[in-house]
Amino acid sequence: MEKLYTVDRAHPLERKIPMVCRKRETLREVPPHYFLCFIEKGCLEFLLEDTRHVCSGPAFLCLNPWQEFRLLSSRGLKAASILFHPRFINKNLTDEFIRKAEFEDFCDLHDVFKLYPFLHNDFRSTFVAGIPPTITTRVHSLFHITAEELEKQPDWYWTCRTRSYFMDILSILERLYYNTCPTEGHPLYDCVIPEGYDDVSRILFTIWSQYYDPSLTTHRLAEIVNCDPSTVYRRFKRVTGTTTGEYLIDYRLYEATVKLRFTGLDVGEIAFQSGFSSESYFCRLFKARYQVTPGEFRRRTVEERKRAANALLPPLQKAAQ
Repeated sequence: MEKLYTVDRAHPLERKIPMVCRKRETLREVPPHYFLCFIEKGCLEFLLEDTRHVCSGPAFLCLNPWQEFRLLSSRGLKAASILFHPRFINKNLTDEFIRKAEFEDFCDLHDVFKLYPFLHNDFRSTFVAGIPPTITTRVHSLFHITAEELEKQPDWYWTCRTRSYFMDILSILERLYYNTCPTEGHPLYDCVIPEGYDDVSRILFTIWSQYYDPSLTTHRLAEIVNCDPSTVYRRFKRVTGTTTGEYLIDYRLYEATVKLRFTGLDVGEIAFQSGFSSESYFCRLFKARYQVTPGEFRRRTVEERKRAANALLPPLQKAAQ
């Protein structure tokens, strides 16, 4: 049976992480595991819990270890997959804990993805479609660089970098999921898009998927929707309450907080991954926004998460941390 973890081959501690990436997924053999498949293109027919479905990409297929999935046929399939366990996101996310009522409180408190597409067994949650072309390109890139980190393990921080890229994928999945299942809630920085404001929706999805690119500017966002900057300024602010420039900076800072909270990457690399041209510029904006340095923010939030976990987890698991 295929190993469902990756071993650190380059360092003496032989760390194991509960994740493997398949760059060419056929869906012929899907092990009972947490399984995230990016169907870039193609059509497929499959059974999910004995119900037949016919679907096409681009889409995400999200399975948990207890779901019954069987591929019946496929045509023109181009797909990649990640097999993982939620504890790779955070060590507290054990099978036992994510089924407790306290799990959602923990996620709300620490802005952790609630894993609804994996924990709900209905088709609407399992098969998340409607991925725009710009998002498709970004997801393809994220799967590729995740696989590269797992295979090449270029330095000590490959596990942190892998987690960072994986959480970017989950962030995109989360937004698409909440867009199709609005009754489930919405993630931070989402907003209700009124009818007739498709241009604002396109700008938001562009920011969410390309925030890492330093060349993404307000002028480029205006070009994407083929509008003059003053029109974009007015329409975007009417929907979001802020300008595209302010939103872009705030979102980049928010994504930096995610990387600070859940990875051990150094501040300079986080600044680069979050779309800032220099570490000093990032640190200046970060302190103005959060009133602490990135390093102090990381220290405080990690301590708060540990305290919350100790309060919510059963005594046996607390002792094992």
